[in-house]
Amino acid sequence: MDRGGIAGGALVPDASVGGGEGDSLGGCGAPGGLVFGRDRGLGLSGPPTLMYVSNDHHQALSSTPLHSVSVAGVVVRGDGRVLTIKRADNGTWEPPGGVLELAEAPEDGVRREIYEETGIAVRVGRLTGVYKNTSRGIVALVFRCHAEGGHERLSEESAAVEWLTPDEVTRRMTEVYAVRVTDALLNGAPRVRVHDGRTLAGR
Repeated sequence: MDRGGIAGGALVPDASVGGGEGDSLGGCGAPGGLVFGRDRGLGLSGPPTLMYVSNDHHQALSSTPLHSVSVAGVVVRGDGRVLTIKRADNGTWEPPGGVLELAEAPEDGVRREIYEETGIAVRVGRLTGVYKNTSRGIVALVFRCHAEGGHERLSEESAAVEWLTPDEVTRRMTEVYAVRVTDALLNGAPRVRVHDGRTLAGR
């Protein structure tokens, strides 16, 4: 977005930065008001940064839907079994994973989430799928992984940790989570799928 020129509109924080809770697009009081933000998302310090956005663009920014990004790992053992957890909050079986932190690379997030939930340290391999939950606005990135150490243990998020066969995965998991495992066991390009939290679209 252009930082130059002023021709009727509002000066707002650069929308390309991290978007912390303190960097609100509101608070102008009236069109053309000034609000301030910092380039914290880019790791920069110094005075607040301003950027110009037209009135129309300002309205578009405030109405743009937001998405959360999560990551998960399909950890495959030498005997073909897959690392899974039974979630403590709702009792569903899933590959381990969770929300990607703001300053975190996807592969780092996968390693962290798997270790936190299962006690298994992993090497992260290729991206195997991208899954959008339309009902919650979540985009999940799933990677195939290989165990490198650690021991299975429970956590606040996992009521059970088990290595399941692919057949056991399809019996225990709902289709929107089982497909992440079956996709990861295939070769080829990452699959891109859409679901509503319960049912895959296009099936």
